[in-house]
Amino acid sequence: MSDFNRLRLILGKHFQWHGAGLTLSAQFLIAVIRVRSVNLSQLSTAFVGNTLVASNYKR
Repeated sequence: MSDFNRLRLILGKHFQWHGAGLTLSAQFLIAVIRVRSVNLSQLSTAFVGNTLVASNYKR
């Protein structure tokens, strides 16, 4: 199981959020840890998935 899936499961146990909110939160936390920055343009490059960087930045 990937780090993303594990974190999403953990967040799901603590928060009663919709799946999209859990996914975004898990991706955001992992990106902050990987990039070691809160600069949104840098974080958008670290999101998991096949989405364009510009789309992640808008999200």
